[in-house]
Amino acid sequence: MYLATINLKLKIMTHTYSITGMICTGCAGHIKDQIERHPDVTQVETL
Repeated sequence: MYLATINLKLKIMTHTYSITGMICTGCAGHIKDQIERHPDVTQVETL
């Protein structure tokens, strides 16, 4: 599961996304990298 903290017009919002079926750490890392590329995302955590 990933947590993405998004700053939107000076408001901080936390969204939790449940991504299932990831058995490959490379694939999970790719998803994390893609979320981090969004300009409004300041932090991504793996739970």
